[in-house]
Amino acid sequence: MNCRFTNEEFEAIFPIFDNHGFVDGTEFIMLFYRYRYEHREQLLKARAELNRRRHELEKAIKEKQAEDLENKRILELVNDFTPADEKSALDKLINAAVKYDRLMPGAVPLDAFDVEKMNPGEFREQMKSVFKVNFTLRELSAFIAYFNRDKNPSDKTVNCAAFLVTFFRMGFRERSNRLHEIWAEKKRVAEEKAKKIKEEEEELAQKNALKVNFVFTPEDRERAIVKLRTAAKLYDKTTPGAMSMKAFEVKEMAPHVFKEQLRRIFNLQVTPAEMGALMTVFDGKHTDTVLNLCLTSM
Repeated sequence: MNCRFTNEEFEAIFPIFDNHGFVDGTEFIMLFYRYRYEHREQLLKARAELNRRRHELEKAIKEKQAEDLENKRILELVNDFTPADEKSALDKLINAAVKYDRLMPGAVPLDAFDVEKMNPGEFREQMKSVFKVNFTLRELSAFIAYFNRDKNPSDKTVNCAAFLVTFFRMGFRERSNRLHEIWAEKKRVAEEKAKKIKEEEEELAQKNALKVNFVFTPEDRERAIVKLRTAAKLYDKTTPGAMSMKAFEVKEMAPHVFKEQLRRIFNLQVTPAEMGALMTVFDGKHTDTVLNLCLTSM
């Protein structure tokens, strides 16, 4: 039992079990179990009373919540709403329709709408709990009036089946419109990019055209030919570090490309007039390009 008495405590309880100087075991056992049952009975009564009070409190809370919910459901719609209230309500509904996907994990089921009609209060609470849409009283009044405009304008209830059809139709239409806007924006960006690239190419072509001057003197032509012949004499492809002439392995080149290759491969610098003179030598067909066959033969 792991129960220890002090000398004073033992002297106080010993007379209860005294049997000519000995402890009467029968009296002790009977008294021990009587105390045990009395103590357990007190504990059970206290626990039962605690449970009873808890149940009463929970019942009172539920009744209060039900009363508050019923008070919320009983709403009197107003008639002083504006077109802005109607637009705000429809915008909220459309955004909720776009976001809601009943196939997604965690989506709130639509079991609450498995009834024929809802009054304004019930509809407002379900919109809040299912779709996370909070309607003000003016927005709610405007939406119900909008929803029933073609059926019965005086009806203040919402037909659930018709509402779900309208809700999903709004979501499909808005998602489609947003996709078309995204595609149109992508197309616009691609067109602007292509236009910018074309403008840059045209600007580059104009700049490159300025690198060639077809108005030159015989001295310019002679000087250009001398520079080219000198570069040809000095070029040795077997020399370590010599630039490859693979760039010239094409049928023809634009003037600015030809000028850049002369500079990179042969370290040959020519003036615009000298470039114009070289063009007249190697552009035998007058195509404003350099025929590499003529260059190689020279």
